Amino acid sequence: MPKHTSALLVATLIYSSTLLQAQETPADKTDKTDEKKPTEPILVLEKMVATDSSDDRFGMLNTKPVGTAVGFARKLEDTPRSISIVGSELIDKVGIRDADQLFQIIPGTYTVNRWGIAGATQVRNNTTDTYIRGMKRIDPQGNIRNVITMWDSVEVVKGPPSPIYGTGRIGGYTNFVPKSVRGTTGKYLEHAEGSVTATIGSFNRKETQVNYSQPLKIAGRDAGFQVFMLVNDSLSYYKQNYQKDSVLQTSFSMNLTDRWRVEAGGIYQQVENAGMAGANRVDQYTLDNNLYMRGTALVNLDFDGNGRVSEKEIQDSRYGPGGKTFAGGTTFTGNRPLS
Repeated sequence: MPKHTSALLVATLIYSSTLLQAQETPADKTDKTDEKKPTEPILVLEKMVATDSSDDRFGMLNTKPVGTAVGFARKLEDTPRSISIVGSELIDKVGIRDADQLFQIIPGTYTVNRWGIAGATQVRNNTTDTYIRGMKRIDPQGNIRNVITMWDSVEVVKGPPSPIYGTGRIGGYTNFVPKSVRGTTGKYLEHAEGSVTATIGSFNRKETQVNYSQPLKIAGRDAGFQVFMLVNDSLSYYKQNYQKDSVLQTSFSMNLTDRWRVEAGGIYQQVENAGMAGANRVDQYTLDNNLYMRGTALVNLDFDGNGRVSEKEIQDSRYGPGGKTFAGGTTFTGNRPLS
């Protein structure tokens, strides 16, 4: 009796498995048939090509290689430095005239304006070095006006300079590129261009700028020169203070071969102003009581009596109590206290 029960159980399991397989097979065939014959039409999309572009109406985004940071031309996205470049077109559109207006378009910059004279640019509250075409220039500070309109572009690099420039200031440096008849794309002007700008304003401000570009052909090669002139004769908000400066800048460029070119230029600048006239330690107490704090030197620093205080006389005057005897028996023993 147990043998018959086992045979019947095995037969029942085999029959159940066959029945389940027979029930699943029609469903599988139906699903495959539905996949081969879709109920809706298939739409084939055209090939899509994505491109990137920017709406840079004022030319603030530089797309050309720059060699200011590392010494050889590289794109900004491939240069691990913070660089801001301002071209002449943007300078004209924004209306920038002096260095103290660069903060409007270059973040993190500031220029000390010493009684109307804007000289060196500061980056992150540190005075920057000044370069022209990659060559270091004398620090203008607040003694020499930096006329922004005479440059083709202004490049501000934040952080220490590259080793190719030698030692430099930690804040960064500013590289000025003079105007040239050769454009940034490498092409020369096809015909002569020029402009004259005159400015008249309050406090007897009178300023004239002249800009002239002349393309040339020398031995069949493209060449040309650029001339920029400025004359300024203005007074100031402060009494007995004025600003007179004259600037003459020239540049020459010529293609020697398809890969080599020569560039030369020069800048002449004469400045006459009242310097730090009007400087004082101002606080609310001095304003309320009409006080003016002042100090006078113990002796006249014009030791040779020629009417000028030379750099040597300034250095010789830097002695503390105990003094130093100069020609004529004058002894310097320090400055008088403020009164």
